[in-house]
Amino acid sequence: MTTSVNAVYKEPAIKAPELVTKESNLPEVTLKAVLLGFVLAMVLCASNTYVALKVGRTISGSIPAAVLSILFLSFWKKTSILEHNIVQTTASAGEVVSAGITFTIPALVMIGFWDHFNYFEVLSVAVVGGFLGVAFSVPLRRSMIIEQKLPYPEGIATAAVLKSAEASSSGKVLVSGGAFAAVVSFFQDGARWLTSEIQAWTKFGSVPFGSGFELSPVLLGAGYIVGLRVSISMVVGTIITWGIGVPVYAMLYGAPEADAQMAAFAIWKKVKMMGVGAMIVGGLWGMISLSKIMMDAIRSSIDTFKGKAVDMSSLPRIERDLPMNYVGTMIVILAVPLLVMFYNTLTVPLGLSLGHGLLVTVAAVVASLTIAFGCAAVASYLTGIVGSTLLPVSGITISGILLFGGMLFAVLMGQVDFSINSVHAASVAGATILFASVVALAASLSCDNMQDLKAGSIVGATPWKQQFMLLVGVVGGAIVVGPVLELLFQAYGFGDVVPRAGMDLTHTLKAPQATMMATMTQGLFAGGVDWTMIMIGAAIGIAVIITDQSLKAKGSKNTLPVLAVAFGMYMPAASILTFLLGGILAHYTTKKRESLPKEQQEASEQKGILYASGVIAGTAVMGVLIAIPLSQGYKISEQLFTPLPNMLVEFAGIGVFGWLMYKIYQSGSERVEA
Repeated sequence: MTTSVNAVYKEPAIKAPELVTKESNLPEVTLKAVLLGFVLAMVLCASNTYVALKVGRTISGSIPAAVLSILFLSFWKKTSILEHNIVQTTASAGEVVSAGITFTIPALVMIGFWDHFNYFEVLSVAVVGGFLGVAFSVPLRRSMIIEQKLPYPEGIATAAVLKSAEASSSGKVLVSGGAFAAVVSFFQDGARWLTSEIQAWTKFGSVPFGSGFELSPVLLGAGYIVGLRVSISMVVGTIITWGIGVPVYAMLYGAPEADAQMAAFAIWKKVKMMGVGAMIVGGLWGMISLSKIMMDAIRSSIDTFKGKAVDMSSLPRIERDLPMNYVGTMIVILAVPLLVMFYNTLTVPLGLSLGHGLLVTVAAVVASLTIAFGCAAVASYLTGIVGSTLLPVSGITISGILLFGGMLFAVLMGQVDFSINSVHAASVAGATILFASVVALAASLSCDNMQDLKAGSIVGATPWKQQFMLLVGVVGGAIVVGPVLELLFQAYGFGDVVPRAGMDLTHTLKAPQATMMATMTQGLFAGGVDWTMIMIGAAIGIAVIITDQSLKAKGSKNTLPVLAVAFGMYMPAASILTFLLGGILAHYTTKKRESLPKEQQEASEQKGILYASGVIAGTAVMGVLIAIPLSQGYKISEQLFTPLPNMLVEFAGIGVFGWLMYKIYQSGSERVEA
């Protein structure tokens, strides 16, 4: 599973060295670039928080931010490519903060450790994890970008957009898609004049059959960007749980006395635990299959840390990183809030003695820094080869949870009976989730930094300025992520947890990644998890891995990533089918582009991806705006709009959704005018 939905751009025909801008007098960190980057970091963080909770993915911020920078800074007479690069560097950090926090922190509410999202606690975790990710990536730049010359495909793509003369018109495409989707989203979720889903269910005897289909712009856009191969892998997981698991469970154990749809969902909540088992196997397989790469990456990073200090003043401007003594000091300082965090979640609730508590706390901090650095190094290395799109950050985070959680369980097992003390179990589970958020943030920020630094090396940016502005972007994202989480929780609820009685559970944000983290940590410490289903899922995960390896051995392009299959097993079928429709749309758009001249195909592909990115962003921004009145109990559809007949709402919703599909298809397949 990936932390972001990035476009799989083709590498530009112009090679990186030919794109380097050597001039040292170009403006770079200017007031307008800093302010625009900071604002975009907050906007991308807020919108991607909604997307992550809805879809389980985020949209990459680098390329949309680069496009928007060129669009907005065009109002000034003089701007430079280095200013645009600073904007996208700063803004992209906000998107990554939303991913690291949203995939993990909501699990604290789901397990009952928190009852709401405290602003300063979320802010602290976001800043600590984000700053660690930037700090860890500083020594990796010279090793992986300069010495090993890893490609970092999204970085090359971002540099190509920054060099593109058509980026201003691309900004209009991005805004156009966002505006259209925002209007659709408002009339779906606000006014309720457009239906947002279709359901068709029946029963054969006591066995429920059927499916739903979400008319969701954000799911359609995400499926379009990810493409058909990953979408099909998710559908395989959906077939396993919904097409096989639910009917078989109903035949063996019976179905609840309810209508077909409610009965099917009641059973699915049990069988979806197979997805957790498959995800655990996927994470372990990732560690095994990447063990050599992991060791090489960590060894290279340690060698860089141990290497002789470089006099930055003697290096060219485009080779200067943040000084390593600053980086080391930053890591030491960041260890202090980690110490406080683990002391408050482990030592105090568990009632440990001061000496024993400090020993456990210090061990937890050392383990956190060590595991987070290892995950950041591995993730940075892998993203340099396959790009952020195919990077299994979820698998890396799950592997970290198993290591850290296993360590805590082993250390505390003789002193805490987790099976009978639910308070202690919740405390240790909470500490593990907080650790997971730090790991996810560190790994994600490190990857994002490396992609940005790759783009910077191509356009001639100053590395230390980019690294500093990433810290600024982390702060921008950290400022808004907590309030947005609380707002969305109060408005919609997450998973099966709602803040107020009487809220509609069918309209909650599913938060699939956080739900999975909550399930894993509860299984480790609190019990109450159906391990039979998890073991069945693990067996299915092994079968998927064997199938995938067999396909790869035969040279087939149709592989079966286990993490994508596991994600499909864990998500509602209605969401995955819409995701698949986006992938199918991307496939036929690609076929249509083949009739265009070769030089037009890449421009048309980028236009379609930008339009789909705008669709995701527009839906997300509107989702956050609608959440403001909903969180206060104000129902827009009832208090501002007159209800329409159900049949009209359904036909209108289907029609508008079909028109949105056409607009994406048109944007990604037509000739781009110069």
